[in-house]
Amino acid sequence: SAILVTLINAAVAATNVTLPIFIQNVLGQSATVTGMVMLPAAAVGVILSPVAGAAFDKFGPRGVGIGGLALMTISLGLLGTINTKTSVLFVAVFCALQASGQAIANMPINTWGVNALPNDMIAHGNAIANTGRQIAAAIATSLLVTAETSVTASHMSRGVKSATASGIAFSYLLCAAISLVALIICIFTVTSRAKEKAARNAKAYEAQASAEVAAETTEGQPAEHHYAGAYVAPASSLFKQAQEQSIGGIMDDQPYSCLDSDDITHVVREFIRLNVSSLPVVNGDGRLVGFVSDGDVMKSIATYESRTVSTGTGSTMVVFDDETVASKVQALSGKKVMDIATRKVVAATPDQHVGEVARILAKKQFKKLPVVDGDGRLVGVIRRKSVMEHAFDALFPKDDR
Repeated sequence: SAILVTLINAAVAATNVTLPIFIQNVLGQSATVTGMVMLPAAAVGVILSPVAGAAFDKFGPRGVGIGGLALMTISLGLLGTINTKTSVLFVAVFCALQASGQAIANMPINTWGVNALPNDMIAHGNAIANTGRQIAAAIATSLLVTAETSVTASHMSRGVKSATASGIAFSYLLCAAISLVALIICIFTVTSRAKEKAARNAKAYEAQASAEVAAETTEGQPAEHHYAGAYVAPASSLFKQAQEQSIGGIMDDQPYSCLDSDDITHVVREFIRLNVSSLPVVNGDGRLVGFVSDGDVMKSIATYESRTVSTGTGSTMVVFDDETVASKVQALSGKKVMDIATRKVVAATPDQHVGEVARILAKKQFKKLPVVDGDGRLVGVIRRKSVMEHAFDALFPKDDR
């Protein structure tokens, strides 16, 4: 994320440096007009930052980051077409769109990177990001001015204004290229990390399962398993049978749950009384409406949190919340469970195959899944332990152990 934030800030250097020169020296406008042209760009940064934060919370960094960088790239590319006949309105519109893209992309990507760090490393990560922004602005400014000056000098035969416009247009094209590089990096790094991690976990899981089965086979008889002198059917056949069975027979059909009207204090006491770490949340009709865990509670009473906010100048900073644990617990006690519970719940149905549910548990790294009927009512809970016992019993029947 530090690299992406650095590139984003490098890509907007032309607006801060060369745009005033273009408006005043090429278009012949006053400093007041220049300020009015650049004012919307500053305003949209302040307005869109909270919007980008809300979009990040709902959709994650991928779509928001790609959308913002795409808008930046297109706007900078179009600003790379400016000439002596370009209107002030054209410059103002695409300058504002470029700033909009920066505001949309900058905060979610920076927040995504900060959130990946442990709490004790957040300050260091924020310092690295801020340093990267300053270095990027300094280097990009010097390079763009050098390129603009060089192109201007090579086009002096067309006249001063035309040559200056050509140089500034070239600097915008360079910024568009930098933004395009950031867009490509965002597409591959922000998107593929989670997918690659899931793929690696799946491959590792399959390899481990195959290795364990192979290690238990008798030499010379790889298709059969011998345990304590007893013959067991081929492992592949047993696994297939176990995976194709429905979870209805192995789920807990009397699950613990809490009501959506319960307060958080009651739910925490239920965690302690029942010795569980999570509970499905149901409404008065028994329909599943949420899922709450002790992790949700801990996130709400952490000793400090951080949030990324815009400074209004194209930069962002991390603000720490140093509210005490005691005051957070007190504030939390007055809330309802749905204030912290997960509302978009992944659930299973009793007729789903064990293999399908096992893949969900492994991919999502869940300890258990709520099970609902066709009307969305909670009818059970399937745990990882139950799935493992089911698979183990298929390979090693209890009577043969």
